[in-house]
Amino acid sequence: MPGLIIHATCVSCDAEHELRVGHGLGWAFEQHACHACRRLVSVAVAEELVSGPCGACGTQLEPWPVRAETEVIRARCPACLELTRWRVVDSDRWE
Repeated sequence: MPGLIIHATCVSCDAEHELRVGHGLGWAFEQHACHACRRLVSVAVAEELVSGPCGACGTQLEPWPVRAETEVIRARCPACLELTRWRVVDSDRWE
């Protein structure tokens, strides 16, 4: 199934985030946060599976609610923890 890679910047602290959104048969991308790295990680999760540790530091990832659309993203930034809108810098389609 097609999806999007969205590059966005927090309006509060200018932290840059990359989100992958999309789904396939039995799985979907979900956004998780690493509190040690203070970044978002897009994880392809199946219904019966949970996310594992951060690939960069090994800290357990935590589900992070992000409402991602192609032009507006509202979420708490894992870098500054402000609940805010993010500027979408660009987005690319993937198959």
